[in-house]
Amino acid sequence: MSKVNCKECNNDVVPRLWHEDMYSWISYRKNQHMCPICGVTMYETGGGTTPFGIVIYSIITSVVVWWSFVFFWNYLAGFTKETSKTLAWTSYFIVTSVYVSTKILDLTVRQLLSKIVIMIRRIKI
Repeated sequence: MSKVNCKECNNDVVPRLWHEDMYSWISYRKNQHMCPICGVTMYETGGGTTPFGIVIYSIITSVVVWWSFVFFWNYLAGFTKETSKTLAWTSYFIVTSVYVSTKILDLTVRQLLSKIVIMIRRIKI
């Protein structure tokens, strides 16, 4: 067994594990490593979001973002409901495309926009 130095009581101890009984489809279980002498949590391992949780969070976020665009175009900009829905879908796909492009291609928004400008200039020539 490997010993870890507890920063609270300054002893070299074998940490005890505290498992949260959290069996969820959305997030993984988190383990707390506790000092057996003073009882302080020394560090945590595990946790995080499961792939199913990422899908659920993505769907919820997408719905909220789309309704935010509908609200903006309909109530704040004053367009009709049908026009607002169309503009909301367009805005949603633009924002989603920029987000995915920056995450997958590791580009900043400025680099992405400069590449789009270069592509548009090539098409016009």
